[in-house]
Amino acid sequence: MSSVLKELEIDPSSRSTLAGDYERFADGLPHPLEEYVRDRYEINLSSEYGGLSIKNPFGKGSGQLSLNVSQVRRDAEDGLGFVILKTIIAEDERGAQSMSEWAIHETRMIVERIKGANGSEGWTVTWKGRGWYDTFEKYLEFFGESLRVVQDMGMPVVPSCKYHLPRNGEGEWKLGEYQYTTRRLLEVWKQHGPQGLTMPIEKDFSPTLAGSDRAAQKHTILRWLMRVTGLIRQAASPIPIKVGLKVFNAVFEDAFQLEMLRAINERCEAEDAPDFLVYGNRLFDPDREFDGVRGVAYGGPDLSERNLAVLG
Repeated sequence: MSSVLKELEIDPSSRSTLAGDYERFADGLPHPLEEYVRDRYEINLSSEYGGLSIKNPFGKGSGQLSLNVSQVRRDAEDGLGFVILKTIIAEDERGAQSMSEWAIHETRMIVERIKGANGSEGWTVTWKGRGWYDTFEKYLEFFGESLRVVQDMGMPVVPSCKYHLPRNGEGEWKLGEYQYTTRRLLEVWKQHGPQGLTMPIEKDFSPTLAGSDRAAQKHTILRWLMRVTGLIRQAASPIPIKVGLKVFNAVFEDAFQLEMLRAINERCEAEDAPDFLVYGNRLFDPDREFDGVRGVAYGGPDLSERNLAVLG
């Protein structure tokens, strides 16, 4: 922490205050955090996620720690700003899933130290597992109960979904999966979500990260990015929906990361333009093994370096 503060242009008094709080809250933050930061630093932490008000920007992304109600309840009690639920794999009304390879039953994770290419150390979460592995009905129950649990706690809960992404040359989109999955999620939101507010949904693009054959060619990825939002909106119509794209670090060079962002921001128009983006939350190492699986996602210093380089 001290080395980071030395690189920033901060007056000595603020630097001392930040360093002190960093040490003081190493094992836990003050509660409520928002009041402490407002009173001590005169900073308002409130913001929004997908059009929903959040009390602070510190939330939990979709994954192994957002797949049951007890986790969601604990997050709300601990003061998180929002939680994105484990990613459901879209299906049609017959239960067919074109992306079924992403619904893996086994889940295991560890938090461990990692050293970046520049020699700096950090932390990463390594896990085995992908999307929601139980039935869609169970996910709808989970979504509804999570919404009920946080109803009076000021913490939005948002679903995440992996819809069909056609391989290069596959041609047709599985529109039935878009329609059925989106409409069922909206039904739960209407019944248990905050009244009068539009449901956000986060579209997971992890095939661009994991070296999937679906992402073997760049133009395939760009096609996905520029088309998916419109398909989700059409599936929801006439009910409004806020669509966010979770754009990962693809298995290509930095220049393609910029090309993806430009495609979304400059080439998507009208209903094909997403409402928000979630960007670059992990990298992929095709050679590393974990629990018998070759190829794992990771974070840490290298992730920070790449994201800052691309976004800078």
